[in-house]
Amino acid sequence: MPELRQKIAERVALAAVGMVETTIAQAEEGNYSAMKYLFEIAGLFPATDPEAAPTDDSLAGVLLQRLGLEEKTESSESATAGATGEDAVK
Repeated sequence: MPELRQKIAERVALAAVGMVETTIAQAEEGNYSAMKYLFEIAGLFPATDPEAAPTDDSLAGVLLQRLGLEEKTESSESATAGATGEDAVK
């Protein structure tokens, strides 16, 4: 199996420049997902450090972001649950 992976990796590497040129041509014609991908692999997008600010590329995540609404995260839900539990004890 490692030989097969090596052969595939070599073929992809040989075709990579042509694939990028094709993707650039698609982006120039308005294929914005191709443009986004190229920007990501070139390090131009996202503008912030990906490790510092994780993004949600799902449709729901993009819609929430564009609408300016916060998406609930596990940490905010657990903090809310903790506060509710403390209030119930008092």
